[in-house]
Amino acid sequence: MVREEDMKTSEIIRNLPLGEADAVLLGVPYQKTVSGEKGTAKAPMAICQQLKEQVEEFDFLLKRRICGEVKITEGHMDILTNVEPWEMVEHIFQETSFILNHKKFPVVLGGEHTVSLGAIRAAALKFPDLTVVQFDAHADMRENTGDYEEASQKIAHSTVMFQASMAVRQILQIGIRSMSEGEYAFLNDTGMIKNVIPANSLGNPEDIVDRIQSRNVYLTVDVDVLSGADFPGTGTFEPGGISWDKFIDIAKLLFQRKNVVSFDVVEVIPDRKTEYSAAKLVYNLIGRKFCK
Repeated sequence: MVREEDMKTSEIIRNLPLGEADAVLLGVPYQKTVSGEKGTAKAPMAICQQLKEQVEEFDFLLKRRICGEVKITEGHMDILTNVEPWEMVEHIFQETSFILNHKKFPVVLGGEHTVSLGAIRAAALKFPDLTVVQFDAHADMRENTGDYEEASQKIAHSTVMFQASMAVRQILQIGIRSMSEGEYAFLNDTGMIKNVIPANSLGNPEDIVDRIQSRNVYLTVDVDVLSGADFPGTGTFEPGGISWDKFIDIAKLLFQRKNVVSFDVVEVIPDRKTEYSAAKLVYNLIGRKFCK
């Protein structure tokens, strides 16, 4: 039997001050506007736990021990659990701006997709010529939530990309397979529909990355974009989903050709499998940012 004191502790996440870190995992356990299954508030800690205990330090896809080259630390914004959506967004904006201003790489771990808005706004302020690359099953382009709930809100998981569109140059939506009639009309009327790439017509990665109009990119990954075989635990499941390999092929080219200034992973509901897949995804993407 292996004694606990003999077990090797992972070095993927280290207890470091901001000044010594390269990448900062910013956990935001927020799920106040969810309209589907709850549980995403538990995801940030669960993902970090998988990084500490289960994910191999050696990334097989990159053939690199990423944590030997990149110093990764974590911080969790537990104080935001029950605040109003606009207040949560403002706090994340301030925290992400602080990380960016110290020339560190923020990785936001949701929580629901609304948490992305504060980080996107911070990135857009720091990098004015910015495209949001959104991997998602849903368009999240509602102006408000009035079509599905009585207490209509302008800031929610289903409106996050509508809100983000006001702050950035372009939003490229990849893997979409669900939207409301109102979202479809809005995207058509604005011409933004040309930047929607459905899951069943992705094409090759080069064509996808070539659509991005700016050098700087904020990447947001709602895990419901991916196959339920790998990511079964998510707030608003949709059938279909793109494969892990297809996602990695696109992400590889994205990080090679563009300056990804930050990314987030959202809408994980821990179920032992999904948080592990999310943790591997986070670790690999950090490696693609720094290990070149």
